[in-house]
Amino acid sequence: MVIHLGSSIQLSGFDHLVQGGGLVIIKKVVGNYVKVFSENNPQFENLQLNLNVNEENSYEIAAEMTCGDKHKAVSNHENLYFAVDNVLKELQKLI
Repeated sequence: MVIHLGSSIQLSGFDHLVQGGGLVIIKKVVGNYVKVFSENNPQFENLQLNLNVNEENSYEIAAEMTCGDKHKAVSNHENLYFAVDNVLKELQKLI
């Protein structure tokens, strides 16, 4: 299931792992980064985050952002929030 946050953000794979307040935190973190992305680059179009849980019980986040060009980043971490923050920091470096 894909969760849409407005017209420019898509979260895939987050529906089963993050319940209640956890999803609120993810939305807040992602929303804050997207605000910065769009303010720093007027060509920002969208952001897609895909969550997978590895066999080692770590979270893998694959991100794709369109800002004129497509930019991709991947992060693995045993903490979901660190994984999301790390992948978004990598994208921020690319624009």
